[in-house]
Amino acid sequence: MTETTATPEIIVSFEDVRMKDFRAYWQAVARNDWQGQDAFFAKVVKQWPFAGDPSNAGAYGELSVEEYFTVQRAIRVQSTQ
Repeated sequence: MTETTATPEIIVSFEDVRMKDFRAYWQAVARNDWQGQDAFFAKVVKQWPFAGDPSNAGAYGELSVEEYFTVQRAIRVQSTQ
């Protein structure tokens, strides 16, 4: 997959993702492991309009709930294209 704007402000790319990363993400989802999910998000989100660096997994904990859901939605949209 190429880098694509999933929303006007969030750029997501799966170019660096390997199957082991994808499997680790879904394992994190199944365990409700937010840190594991954030680590995957930090790998695929290249740009966002929020404070903090999207390549830093710790930045996701500083987002509002609405911002976090916006990021999730952007990743979901891109992953189904």
